[in-house]
Amino acid sequence: MNLQDFAVTSSAIRLTSHKMPPELSELYFGNTEESENFRTYNNMFAFTSLGVKYDKELAKRNCDLFRIEVLQGLLDILKCGEREASKIGKKTFLPVTFIGGPRDMHQRYMDAIALVQYFGKPDFFITMTCNPSWPEIKEHLSLADEVYNRPDLISKVFRVKVEELKTDILKRQIFGRVAGFMYTIEFQKCGLPHAHFLIILTDDHKLLIPESYDKFVCAELPDSKKDRDRYSLVIKHMMHGPCGKLNPTNICMKNNNCKFKYPKDFAEQTSKGKNSYPIYRRRRTG
Repeated sequence: MNLQDFAVTSSAIRLTSHKMPPELSELYFGNTEESENFRTYNNMFAFTSLGVKYDKELAKRNCDLFRIEVLQGLLDILKCGEREASKIGKKTFLPVTFIGGPRDMHQRYMDAIALVQYFGKPDFFITMTCNPSWPEIKEHLSLADEVYNRPDLISKVFRVKVEELKTDILKRQIFGRVAGFMYTIEFQKCGLPHAHFLIILTDDHKLLIPESYDKFVCAELPDSKKDRDRYSLVIKHMMHGPCGKLNPTNICMKNNNCKFKYPKDFAEQTSKGKNSYPIYRRRRTG
């Protein structure tokens, strides 16, 4: 076959313009579910991965703010287990008013940072744990009831206890005059709720010397004869162990050592540690 037979010598080449078939046009520009599925799965061949979402909640507050997020593609879709293509790529942004949402938690974190920057670092870190032996809980449980089956009762009693603790700290000023505070309540799936407090004292009540630590923190057992009730409470709720050589299979043991550094060394008086944590007085009395 001679290639010259296919050469064009004097005539111009004109390409025919084909119209897009109606079926294909409907897939590209239609609003049906089939069209949305078609366009969604075609996005996997696109090179751009930057998606812009318009936040209606921010627009209502007259904020000139745009949220831009990077869409990871089909891997995120597979992780989420989404199967309906028409829903893939659609995101719902929870407003700041949604308690526990990402924006709410970020806002609370920034508020805490602002408090520390203004008032200084916290002086007390206090943890309060719900006790299933509280009489307010036990007297409302029937014989067949278990504590973890009554979250309504647990939440009410714990809430009252937390408010009473806040009254002790803020109004009765058991630790001194408070300049700022923050706290969070954590609800465990199988356990009971507990609260974490960060307390910032005013400059004239801050703990600056080791002697001031002894007014609020004691690492020694109360006298079993003079203060029997407090001694029993400390033994029951605040004792760690036994671990170490006395119990090498305890849950706190790691590489034959307690991960919480127990037992602590004895100390005749409280002193400041190298890492800003005080070494509390723990005298050898027995």
